[in-house]
Order: sequence, then structure tokens, then C-alpha cells
Amino acid sequence: MQAGDAFSGFIDNVIDLLNNSISILFVLATIVFIWGLIRYLNPEDSTEKISEGRTYIVYGIITLFFMYTVWAIAIMISESIFSN
Repeated sequence: MQAGDAFSGFIDNVIDLLNNSISILFVLATIVFIWGLIRYLNPEDSTEKISEGRTYIVYGIITLFFMYTVWAIAIMISESIFSN
């Protein structure tokens, strides 16, 4: 095994780990967004809980947008560096 193959294998492992981590973070951000939506739309809650729900919705949207942007940039960089 050559040093280049070992490095390429290491990079592939790191990319796989990051892809799995990003998927988990997308799911968590989506859950936060949905939780905020439920809190916001529940008519029995007080105005404090509605405000809290609105905050969760905003944080969920911002987090999803930020993560998607970083993920897209990482893919572009990865494709430009490691393309065959």
C-alpha cells in the first residue's frame, strides 16, 4: 500500500464520518423546527410558549440554511480537489 492510497483512504473515512454527522444534524435541526411549529400552532398554550415556538422556528430555519450552505460549499471543494 502506497502513502497516497493510505491518505486517500483516510480522507474517504473522514468524509464518510462528516456525511453521517451532517445527516444527524439535519435531522436534529428539522426536529427543532417541527417542535417550534407545534408550540406555535397549539392554541392552548400561553403567549410565552407561542413566542418560544416562534424562536425555535427561526433557529431551525437559520440552522438548516447554514448547514445546507456549508454542506454545498464542502461538496464543491471536495469535487474540485478530489475529482478524477
